[in-house]
Amino acid sequence: AERLSRVFPNMVRYIKEADVILVMDRIRVTKDGVVEGTGPAAERVKKVYEEWLSEETKG
Repeated sequence: AERLSRVFPNMVRYIKEADVILVMDRIRVTKDGVVEGTGPAAERVKKVYEEWLSEETKG
């Protein structure tokens, strides 16, 4: 969520009950990395998530 906040300032919320990150109130990222949403913003969110995941698996 921190990394997404840098790309989308003031547009990222973490919903603890659902364990979901919500970007711009329309793009959802689940704990499994499933990005729900379409368009260029959703593609950017997916790219940021994949970059983070690759760094986490390396470290």
